Amino acid sequence: MRSERLLRLLMILQAAGRISVKQLSRRLEVSARTVQRDLEALCLAGIPLYAERGQGGGWQLSEGYRTSLTGMNRRELLSLLLGGEAIAGDLSLEGSLQSAREKLFASVPAPYRQALHEFQERMHVDGAGWFSSGEELAFLAPLQEAVFSGKQILARYGSSEERILHPLGLVLKGRIWYIVAVHETQVRSYRASRFTDVRLLFDDVQRPAGFDLASYWQASLTDFKKRLPEFHASIRLPRLLLQELRRRPYVHLLTEDDGSGSSHLQVDVRFDTQQVAVETVLQYAPEIDVVSPESLKFEVKRRMEVWLSQYSGTGC
Repeated sequence: MRSERLLRLLMILQAAGRISVKQLSRRLEVSARTVQRDLEALCLAGIPLYAERGQGGGWQLSEGYRTSLTGMNRRELLSLLLGGEAIAGDLSLEGSLQSAREKLFASVPAPYRQALHEFQERMHVDGAGWFSSGEELAFLAPLQEAVFSGKQILARYGSSEERILHPLGLVLKGRIWYIVAVHETQVRSYRASRFTDVRLLFDDVQRPAGFDLASYWQASLTDFKKRLPEFHASIRLPRLLLQELRRRPYVHLLTEDDGSGSSHLQVDVRFDTQQVAVETVLQYAPEIDVVSPESLKFEVKRRMEVWLSQYSGTGC
């Protein structure tokens, strides 16, 4: 809407000082002619604007003029709290994030504005991974609406039957969205991409007394990690492999360098599963030697015998 664009234009002018029509056109994503008409509209509304021609020229507000329209609306505040473009994009808040940043810049005292501008030019945080999670978020919008409106939902999760949920909050773990909700008196976490149908109901959510989303999530993570399978082993390996082993996923060193300076050392390792342990040993064979347990030695030996039988008798 034009009224929103005029407010954005005013915020940009207040934050930028002097700025050209071309720059404004790019920031507002409209034509230069539209920007010119908007500038004229602000002048007619009594905003003290003037233009300077020539190199380095542009439009600016009269010195000392500041608008009091830097207050942010709910969506803009939410977008700032969320932080990144990718997250705001998932929740359809991209435009709100940009306008919130402009209002934030406009509210900063002039001496600090240049420092913020330089920081923005020199620092960019991209929280997304190299590859998309590939998750379909067809029902993230109604889930978000349910959370913030405090309304119950009738939902189908995976192949299960419909159930009534009391949404309590949204959680973003990495690039995976979860909704925390009450189902039959139990607080549970549901992966947003696994919903196959969501309908907003008129009934209010019955929120558990004293419920804190961050505390619940931290407790659920701790409980989840405790229930993960573990496989412990002792291995002997060259010191040079120690750093590489530290970087491997699902492999956790329980003992570190003993400081002896010897070329080989024995370490205790916690693997997520025996399968991970076997694959790790085979990948670095014969550099890694299994000290214990016997079950790991047996499985590594069995795998190697299978490989040998597959390739025995074949020509080189």
